[in-house]
Amino acid sequence: MAISYNPNIFVPFHTIGGSGGSDFSWVNGTNGNLIKKLEVWSGGWQLRGIKVTLTNGESRTFGKLEDRYQGSLELAPGELITKLSIWGNGAGTRTGAFRMETNKGQVFFPKMYDWGLKTEYVMDVGSGLLAGIYGGANSDIDRLGFAFLLPIRNSVLKDVSYPTLAAYLVATTPFTIDQITIDNLQGTVSQGAVLKNSQSFTVSREWSNSTALEVSITSSVSASIPLVADVSVETSVSLSNVYSFGRSESETIERGVDHNVTCPPGQMLRATATTYQDKLDIPYNGRFEVEIQSTGAKFSYSVSGNYKGVSVRSVFVKYEVLQTAKESAEEESVVKMF
Repeated sequence: MAISYNPNIFVPFHTIGGSGGSDFSWVNGTNGNLIKKLEVWSGGWQLRGIKVTLTNGESRTFGKLEDRYQGSLELAPGELITKLSIWGNGAGTRTGAFRMETNKGQVFFPKMYDWGLKTEYVMDVGSGLLAGIYGGANSDIDRLGFAFLLPIRNSVLKDVSYPTLAAYLVATTPFTIDQITIDNLQGTVSQGAVLKNSQSFTVSREWSNSTALEVSITSSVSASIPLVADVSVETSVSLSNVYSFGRSESETIERGVDHNVTCPPGQMLRATATTYQDKLDIPYNGRFEVEIQSTGAKFSYSVSGNYKGVSVRSVFVKYEVLQTAKESAEEESVVKMF
């Protein structure tokens, strides 16, 4: 019985070996999981068994994990298969060997140990994203193939929400841009001065990866960004409009003040220009969508992770009457934003 697959998403399936054994297929990729580790056992004239571990930790075995252990291949996050060859055992009854190379320089070549190799079949690895394994097996690996995603045109994290946003307390750090004190206690006319200064800040946004597929391909984010209310020191968090970003980005922005301050006669006045840097580290939920380059086919799956962001508010100018000619310790506050 032929093993089914979606030809618009995967490289065409093709097995090398014999016709015996029971069909098996463990193909992922469209759920974000990829193969992380392969371990292989062989006999003198065949591959005996394969243990497969996914990036989410789940594992399965095919054939029998008996006879001679041939070692393992463990793929790092983002590591791709660049070459794959498979051999039969030369008698048309079993799989005899396979050889993989990766873009990180790893080579894995498990093979039968008595019979020599004959015909090499070079396989198409598509995007290099190793998504699954299929074939036929009972006590041995009768036939074998590996599933690869086709090359990907683009991918995007979208439909992002932040379930704990309403209850989140913001880590806020104040920064004084400029401050002046005007002593006009003895004066009879108003005195003026200027608050004038600026400071550079780094604003960053990052959505953590949830699955191996997200790590392995370049993707963008189309999401609303949590921002802190810009009107007061009291923190309330809301969402901005939807923007498109890379998965991690930062930029340098400048916050400055150029503001005339007037102190009436009979007062000592202090004016302070302040901004606030807010840090968020909160869970997000979303959907990761992938589009195949050659066919235009799309698939998507649910993801979750953490959003980490740093933002900087507008500059606030606060006036404090430190002393008046009539009352030595009178205080009042006025806040302006511009």
